[in-house]
Amino acid sequence: MDVELVFEHNCREYRVIRKKRKKFPPESRVFVKNSDTSFWNLRSEGDKSVTDEIKKILETDETLFLNASYIRQGEIAGLLDKTASERKNIVGRLLGIDALQKAWKGMPEIIKDHELKRAKLETELKRKDVLGAELGGNKKELKEKEACSLKKTQDAALQQEGVEGLKDRKNKYDMKREKFLGLSSELKNHETALAKEKVRDESID
Repeated sequence: MDVELVFEHNCREYRVIRKKRKKFPPESRVFVKNSDTSFWNLRSEGDKSVTDEIKKILETDETLFLNASYIRQGEIAGLLDKTASERKNIVGRLLGIDALQKAWKGMPEIIKDHELKRAKLETELKRKDVLGAELGGNKKELKEKEACSLKKTQDAALQQEGVEGLKDRKNKYDMKREKFLGLSSELKNHETALAKEKVRDESID
């Protein structure tokens, strides 16, 4: 069985040939017509490759393509005997409109879910900004405390230096005092000796 179809899309003419014979694998080819030479140039071959190429040319998905390609025999003719509502349902199914309508009905729930996720992300971003500000404040406070601690350490060092200086001065004072007391004692002994010697001299005279 040979099937040949010629169709036009976006101002270009295409030709599809499918062959199916017993004991032989099916043959499929799609051609595109050269507008300058009117020759048919091979675009693709192979059953699956031709199907994919047609879907690519028509810019449609697999479900819509299969619905349009494999309509049950007599279904289109039977449209004339259907009511307006039935015809709408059949055409909607063939063109994938019913799927779009179902998707459209589900959009509010999807939008609501995305809105909730966006609000959650915005809340997290705001909290991140707050935490960043708090962290900045903590860093500033920590630096101030470090500066205060350093100053106290420096003051303590200065005080320690002052204490060491006072200790050194006290030690020097104590040494001088001991020396003074020693000299005073020695001077007093000399005075006592001189007084005794003077009394002895006067008694001799």
